[in-house]
Amino acid sequence: MTDDRSKAIFYLWVIAILYLVLNVAIAVNIFDLGIIGSVVITLLLFGFVLYYGSKRYGWKTMLIFFCITAVISWSMETLSIATGFPFGHYHYTDQMRPMLGTVPLIILPAYFGNGFLAWTISNIFLNNFGSGISRRDLFQVPIVAAFVMVMWDFCIDPVTSTISQDWVWAKGDNYYFGVPIQNYFGWFLTVFLIYLVFSVYLNSRRRREVTANRNGILLQRSYWLLAPVMFIGTAIPGLVHPFVPADVAAYPEIYWSMFLATVMTMVFVSVLAILLVSRFDQKAEKIDAQ
Repeated sequence: MTDDRSKAIFYLWVIAILYLVLNVAIAVNIFDLGIIGSVVITLLLFGFVLYYGSKRYGWKTMLIFFCITAVISWSMETLSIATGFPFGHYHYTDQMRPMLGTVPLIILPAYFGNGFLAWTISNIFLNNFGSGISRRDLFQVPIVAAFVMVMWDFCIDPVTSTISQDWVWAKGDNYYFGVPIQNYFGWFLTVFLIYLVFSVYLNSRRRREVTANRNGILLQRSYWLLAPVMFIGTAIPGLVHPFVPADVAAYPEIYWSMFLATVMTMVFVSVLAILLVSRFDQKAEKIDAQ
């Protein structure tokens, strides 16, 4: 059992390192992949999260989380494109094809991958390390996770919508580098609903494994460190672009602003999560060995 756990974590760390390296390579435009680079990164994160989450919740629960995420995110995106609620008025460009209706298919695994990282970081903050969830955390974990998830969009949307033009916002007032302020409140509502439904599902299973699951993997620091490390990986474009001469020369205000926003939000919560994991009780880690 110990060998199986060690192998699982080893494979996850290999994927995590590959993810970090690819993010840097694509951010500095070594491969000149364009939108294909974003697709590769998103699918790599999707595969990582599916495997990573299965070690805590099992494959069935992770597939349920994906279904919840896909249905709610697609519905809210479709609603907003048609009506302007909850994100505002916008449309995706042709470079984001293929589409499911008016929403690109790649958006669904993007919500899933980054959403689960934010969910895990929220659990670290609130000291919830089991495979269930208590009534106390039923709303608290989704609220914190929603704030963490919105940080990601806060740092990428001004670049992807105005420079990359993966999607285009309608013109109006109260904009943050071309992105309506409403978008971020819409994001919070959307991901909060995803997390809330998932929390209700976990709570309905009536499982209260607060310290560890049957194979003990949840008590290993190396397992929990993976989520904040991967979250830093998603932040790499915002950290790297200001140091790419061609990028910063063309859009210095946006790139340096996103650099500052990324450091003060995504990097901060990742570092905080890493520090909290580093303070795990060493005695707790010995439970599985007894």
